[in-house]
Amino acid sequence: MKKITDERLIVRNLKNLRTSFLVENGFILFVLAYQIIQGKPIGQVIAYDNMLFLALMVGCWTTIGLSVTVSAPMEDKPKVRPGKLLAIGLIIFAIVALLFLLLLRGKHLLVALGSGLIIAAIVTGINVLSNHFRYSDKD
Repeated sequence: MKKITDERLIVRNLKNLRTSFLVENGFILFVLAYQIIQGKPIGQVIAYDNMLFLALMVGCWTTIGLSVTVSAPMEDKPKVRPGKLLAIGLIIFAIVALLFLLLLRGKHLLVALGSGLIIAAIVTGINVLSNHFRYSDKD
């Protein structure tokens, strides 16, 4: 298979991919709306055991992950020290765990800590990935 070198064809191919992504997600949203109109409870439609909803979420997560590799270099911010990234993650963990503890009225400490850990890990992972694509001060 030959690599495309003509920039016009590359741009056209990217536009075609964007259009196909929009049509695919539009169809998924249409089917999910149809399920709600047919009387299926919204809790069953918007659940991870519904394969269409799961496919939509995987597409959204992929888009978010891939956009970090484009948006981080465009910000023109220097790399953040790993210690500062860890401190931000710990602050997010503390705030989210405290919020969950308050929402659960102090009854489920492990659930609050687990929820805080999951959210802090996701945010810290996105920050680490974004930091990877930033320029260093030595450049």
